[in-house]
Amino acid sequence: MENSDYDALTTEEISQGWHHCYSWNGKLIGPGFPEMNSCECKVNKVIHNQIKKNEVKLLRKEDLVGFRSS
Repeated sequence: MENSDYDALTTEEISQGWHHCYSWNGKLIGPGFPEMNSCECKVNKVIHNQIKKNEVKLLRKEDLVGFRSS
């Protein structure tokens, strides 16, 4: 699959894990995209994993809003 010059990524974007994913038929994905969870490309997923951890923390805090222990 060929990508146009418009789809070119910067070095910084690539280092963050942005890429045209073969697992997703060339779709551009990156940190925070749910598709990264099942991506089989060998790219940097550190930022994506940090985002996932933060989302779990946020969900846990939201779950406790309005909760009172007896």
